[in-house]
Amino acid sequence: MLKFLHVASFKGNIGDNANHMGFYDRLRESIGAFEVHEFEIRRTFWKDAAFDNDFAFLANQHDAVIFGGGNFFELWVDHSSTGCSIDIPESVFKKINVPMIFNSLGVDPAQGASRLALNKFKKFLDMCIARPDVILSCRNDGSYSTLVDYLGTDYAKYFYHIHDAGFHFKPPKFLHPELHPKKNNILFQLAGDMPEVRFHHDRSEISFESYIEKLAGVVNEVAVENHIIFCPHIYKDLSLISAVLELVDDYVRRNCISVASCLQGKEGAEYIFSLYSQTDLNVATRFHGSVCSMGMGQKTIGLVNYRQIRELYSELNLKDYAVDVTRENFDVSLTSKIFDTLQNDKFPGLRLDATDANYSKYLNAVSDVVSQSKC
Repeated sequence: MLKFLHVASFKGNIGDNANHMGFYDRLRESIGAFEVHEFEIRRTFWKDAAFDNDFAFLANQHDAVIFGGGNFFELWVDHSSTGCSIDIPESVFKKINVPMIFNSLGVDPAQGASRLALNKFKKFLDMCIARPDVILSCRNDGSYSTLVDYLGTDYAKYFYHIHDAGFHFKPPKFLHPELHPKKNNILFQLAGDMPEVRFHHDRSEISFESYIEKLAGVVNEVAVENHIIFCPHIYKDLSLISAVLELVDDYVRRNCISVASCLQGKEGAEYIFSLYSQTDLNVATRFHGSVCSMGMGQKTIGLVNYRQIRELYSELNLKDYAVDVTRENFDVSLTSKIFDTLQNDKFPGLRLDATDANYSKYLNAVSDVVSQSKC
């Protein structure tokens, strides 16, 4: 049986777990059964491990190394030898003699793109491109256009432009006490991290504090006839949920709202996205909140305060279902959009026809390099 070393986040954002499980399901269709050895990338952030000679030795005990998915191709990490979070020195990279699959990675300039990091990243990509057993791919959150904008088509053309595998994640069904048995259930996924980036004064018409106040107003109005479920993906989401709860009417928070558990890992992703699959509408800030919801055929509205969400809805031709919450009157448009979407029986289904052909080509390429390595 094939053995893969998978370098990614496994105990961070449950959206990453959904991506991994969706990827595994599709990959099994191409190559059959395999084993996965998890390597938590945060260990390299915590200095508990590194992409060093020990890592190369570990990698070579497997049939291939998979990096991601995740937002690991940032463009600002000056201290990294590659300019991104996957900090593999050239000497270590050359010692890895099994295929390397860079799977559905985000190329994200939202926190900056320094000249130093870009130059390092180009040199890293040069090493990848020179090896026929290395596969590069980026996800459908504007990453491909970022590659073109910052590096040019000479680099971007080597990337498979694929949709995130979270679209393919199908969680098991659980019984959810968070759901109201007699009302429409509306799930709100609110991202509480990086407020200084999401509501930067150069790009946002409102402050983070104003955003919280307006969200509370939306919840008060929508909860009159519906049940609201707040759903954290990471621990930082809890602080934003709490801040909104402080401002909603006391009757509403006691009678019309539930808060899902903050869970992590595979089991956490299965439980939380099972909840997504049983609601009447999901209103999501995070990338995988929208991706997994739409992948399960659910009515979905994206809250835009980060570039990748805007690009996701644009690439899917669903811009009418994205609300820019950095605009002054977003609360009016969001409230209207929620009521309209709940009543709309013709909510557009997700169409991945074109990108699924790309995904099949990508999986075939992965299968080819792994099988050739085994020969």
